[in-house]
Amino acid sequence: MPGGIREGAGRKAAQINLGELEKLCSMHCSDDELAAWFGVSVRTIQNRRRQPKFAKVMHRGRARGCLNVRRAQLRLLEADNPAMAIWLGKIVLGQRETMQITGPNGGPIQTESKPDFSQLSEDELRALRSTLAKVNGKGDA
Repeated sequence: MPGGIREGAGRKAAQINLGELEKLCSMHCSDDELAAWFGVSVRTIQNRRRQPKFAKVMHRGRARGCLNVRRAQLRLLEADNPAMAIWLGKIVLGQRETMQITGPNGGPIQTESKPDFSQLSEDELRALRSTLAKVNGKGDA
């Protein structure tokens, strides 16, 4: 953006070809790479991104890049190379694997089990109480 009080005063705005910008954004180029390509500073790229027409072109380019990755994923899947497709999806598209473990009917997982003593006889229950008392250090119960 030209600045100053006089007409035409200040530095002339760097020329950035929007067609090239869109193509580079479709290849997921970083701001550093864009700046190097156009011979401007990274700050210039960041400032231009705030302008609606530049933001729209950059967004459209990145979206096209994501579509290209999806197409490549499908080709790789068809060629029996799912590992590459998964990796590309995670890196470029932000896909992730999630695993949800639940108990019966989607409820919580039971982590505690309660023994059923109803099947034990009175003698077996007395022996069990005596054993537990010894283990817990209480002597004979």
